[in-house]
Amino acid sequence: MIEILQFGLSANRGGIETYLRKIWNNIDHTQFHFSFIDMTGEGQRPCFYEELKASGCDFYKITPRNVSILQNRRDIQRLFREKHFDIFHFNVNTLSYLLPVEEALKNGCKVLVHSRSSGAINSSRLTKALHERNKRKLRKLDVTRIAVSQMAGDWLFGGKAFVVYHNGVETERFAFKEENRKAVRTSLGCEGKKVIANVGAFMPAKNHRFMVEAFEALTAREPDAVLWFVGDGSLRPEMEALVKAKGLQDKILFLGSRRDLPELYAGMDLFWFPSLYEGYGNVLLEAQCEGVPCLLSDCIPQDARIADNTFAFSLEKSLDEWAQMLQIALQAQKKDRTICWQEMEDKGVSVKAEIQRLEALYRSMLTKKED
Repeated sequence: MIEILQFGLSANRGGIETYLRKIWNNIDHTQFHFSFIDMTGEGQRPCFYEELKASGCDFYKITPRNVSILQNRRDIQRLFREKHFDIFHFNVNTLSYLLPVEEALKNGCKVLVHSRSSGAINSSRLTKALHERNKRKLRKLDVTRIAVSQMAGDWLFGGKAFVVYHNGVETERFAFKEENRKAVRTSLGCEGKKVIANVGAFMPAKNHRFMVEAFEALTAREPDAVLWFVGDGSLRPEMEALVKAKGLQDKILFLGSRRDLPELYAGMDLFWFPSLYEGYGNVLLEAQCEGVPCLLSDCIPQDARIADNTFAFSLEKSLDEWAQMLQIALQAQKKDRTICWQEMEDKGVSVKAEIQRLEALYRSMLTKKED
């Protein structure tokens, strides 16, 4: 059994959390066992804790840095000193925190550093300074480097060699079904509406304020348009207040964190993804798998644009220009959505292909360790 310790699971459902759950659900449990570092704090649990725990994963509680930097260091040192792991899989958006990598290496654990983002525009000055310092430190460490996209690798590794491992999508799970479309649109009172939607945590990088303002400009052109926000996060109350102030409560729906994503994608007419930056975009793959036309910012990695009904537009364009582009994307030629999942699988972006590649990487790391 290959013991793998995973880092990156937080209390907020995002790209890393969704990725880790997907990998565990599809990897060979007879050959690989996952444990997770839990830095959510006293009385809190990470995303998917109950589900992952029930399926055999272990969790190790570590004092968060914002509670005690000293105790965090002690907990990390004790974990790697007292427990055996073959591989430490370090999933990160920035390198502001490098201690677990250093301690894993000190204790003979092989390390896989996995870049999951391509920027940190809204990070604090301290986070950015630590990121740059640790990038220099990481260059000297004996680790395996992979990234979710070319942009994400360039961001984290700064010219050091890395290999791109694209996200895979559970193609059959995200196969379009007409009955799902009818049911979810009825349940949300959106029959006959033009449904635009975004799936993402309420955090600065996802650009929710921009979406509210651009959608407001669209309403004059498309009075039947509605906008779904799927997700939660610290900025949600602020966005709800903004929507109320603009009198758009009947047109912009806050759906929260949902488990019925396949049904929600089926109900959409356009997936909107104007992020300031992304590592790759798990949800973008899911939307394309269901055949939803996608309108993206030009900050999204080119690697993630698989289907031919995706459109990229510059964030430097005005709100009126974005409203016009939204209208154009809504009127784009429709394709047979029932076959899109098969097209995505044929293009090699299924989770099956991703798992096979990741399993081979894990094994190769151990073979290298034993040489």
